[in-house]
Amino acid sequence: MKRKVLILFSYSAIPQLESLDAFYRHLLGRYYTEAYAEEGREKFEEVGFPDPLTEVTERIAEALEGQLSTEDEQWRVVIGCKHTEPFIEDVARRASQEADELFTLPLTPLYSTTGVKWYEQKVERIANEYAIPVRHIGPFGEDEAFIQLLQNRLRRTLHWLGKEKKEAHILFTSHSMPGIRKANVEFIRSYETLVQRIMRPFSQSCSITYRSGRPAPEKWLGPDVKEVCTQLLEERPRPIVAFELMSIIENVEAREEVGRDIQTITKRYDVPFVQVPYLNDSFEFVQCLLRYIKNAIHQKG
Repeated sequence: MKRKVLILFSYSAIPQLESLDAFYRHLLGRYYTEAYAEEGREKFEEVGFPDPLTEVTERIAEALEGQLSTEDEQWRVVIGCKHTEPFIEDVARRASQEADELFTLPLTPLYSTTGVKWYEQKVERIANEYAIPVRHIGPFGEDEAFIQLLQNRLRRTLHWLGKEKKEAHILFTSHSMPGIRKANVEFIRSYETLVQRIMRPFSQSCSITYRSGRPAPEKWLGPDVKEVCTQLLEERPRPIVAFELMSIIENVEAREEVGRDIQTITKRYDVPFVQVPYLNDSFEFVQCLLRYIKNAIHQKG
């Protein structure tokens, strides 16, 4: 029986509040302060339930593992993280010791050199040490079934606004990337192309924005979502629909920056605000992922 391991990429895994300090120390490096870590802990406590990114990612892994294994192939689906245990390097090393072949999959539709490529290179380096073949399935942002899934979510969200949906403006958001546009060509292309394909059946106006960019003099991709939202509502009050595309799985940072921060602005202008729900571990998203994985394996096999 062939032994195969699929490694899912994840930013972090925070199973309990006591894990937060180590997360912030790794994330911030020399910029770490106890005050920043305490502020971060308060944000997680405000959520009122365990870290959604950790919980949902684990459930997706369990669901995929149960569907991939057959009589001829034994599959394990594991999670490798960037800023917490289990670190991607450790996961790749253990997987290389037990599997005949490795596969990787990012749980984001968008490609970036500091995200997807970084994880892939880590896995490749370790797999090569063990002479284990590794195949990168890659982001699913161009998969038509996934795009239709996002369109359905947006359609239902607009329906929630009732008669006001025609005037709604859709704010697409993504975590910003360091550097100028020239240094992020592939990421920008994947982001803008995904927005264009989502919007094909819709007549509403929309904007492509970024969040989490650091202030000058550091260079990060823009425009900033809060600045765009404020400018739009200054020009003309209208309903705002926020649609996060980098984080398909809910996480504390996106909840704050996409939900609370934008809603604070819309309340100031007394206009309706609604957010397109995260896909998380919904049945349709897991099935979409499963088809995407199987198609990729078949095409490359």
